[in-house]
Amino acid sequence: MKMLYTIICPVSKGKTMTQKIETGRTVSTTALIKQILTILCTLSLFFISSCAFFDDGIKKDDANNGGGEAKFESIRLNKTALTIKAGEMTYLSYTVRPGNISIDPDWTYDENIILLEKKQNGVIITGKKEGYTSVTVTYQGKSDTCIITVSGFTASYQDTTEPYIYSSQGYLILQNGDRQMTNVSLYNGSAEDINGYTWTIEDSTVAQISPTGQYCEIHAKKQGYTRIKVVHTKAKQAYYIGLYVFEDVTKTPFITTKENIITMQENGDEQTITVSLVNSKSENYAREFTWQLVSGTDVVAISTNAQKCVMTPKAEGEATIRVSHPDAPYPLDITARVIRIVKNVYVEPDDTRVVLNGETPHELKVKLHGLTEGSDY
Repeated sequence: MKMLYTIICPVSKGKTMTQKIETGRTVSTTALIKQILTILCTLSLFFISSCAFFDDGIKKDDANNGGGEAKFESIRLNKTALTIKAGEMTYLSYTVRPGNISIDPDWTYDENIILLEKKQNGVIITGKKEGYTSVTVTYQGKSDTCIITVSGFTASYQDTTEPYIYSSQGYLILQNGDRQMTNVSLYNGSAEDINGYTWTIEDSTVAQISPTGQYCEIHAKKQGYTRIKVVHTKAKQAYYIGLYVFEDVTKTPFITTKENIITMQENGDEQTITVSLVNSKSENYAREFTWQLVSGTDVVAISTNAQKCVMTPKAEGEATIRVSHPDAPYPLDITARVIRIVKNVYVEPDDTRVVLNGETPHELKVKLHGLTEGSDY
């Protein structure tokens, strides 16, 4: 019997091979099965080898990517040395390796010289008083250090070694019959100091006050302007709250300013204050303001121009500056405080980091800051 068999097997990409077996004799079934199995085995080996090749590639990629959680290596501050003024704030950041991890490091510093507030990837440093210290950041045994020098004072710096009274309300605007609660706080005070406050009002016909500790309820009685004075047994200076009482606050013109209490340093920089007129009758009201130094002529000197007043500190103490306008029925009083700061004497080196190799000596020079030139030291 004559038989024809066609067997298809891969030989190259895009091509097939057709094998025709033509014989004039009977083909054994066993031999045919063996031939088919041989071809199938060849194809199986081909596909297994291909899969192994791609698997190997994937494993190599995993190895290169680490395949697990990143391990902390190092931490570095963005500065090695920093100079700020007392009262000044600045941001000191850090970087880590690898960069895709988040950490919560420890910080060490001198609390007498600077204040430190933790932020994401860094800290905010505030100069507290003149001096010299270092900030060190540490995590898992790795650390870095920045040398901090606090020298000079900002214009708004206030000596916080002594308690002082402060409030978020510099002045109040009420209508007849209104009642409002106000409060003050004592900086550098404690819970035991709550009973040390005394509240008084300059003109009791304008409003009635009912104080309780650091809180005070104000009852507006008639239209007018006055000031509420707050003192404390531990505070050196008083705090003043201006009070306007109107029949209609939407119609009556009155003078306002962002800050009615200004703090300056003795022999320090001058400061400028600006006022404005609410519910003014005309747009050209600015040049009609008048300024008067009511008290403290030995404390500050003033120079005025329209709605601006430049204050120059002269000596430690407190002064009252009164500003008026013909359209406003009542003036506005501004308190100027001049404080005296005892500066610290400190040593500053000419180099903040020294690396020694055990062979070459290194000369380190220092300067003494905070003393008047010619002082005996």
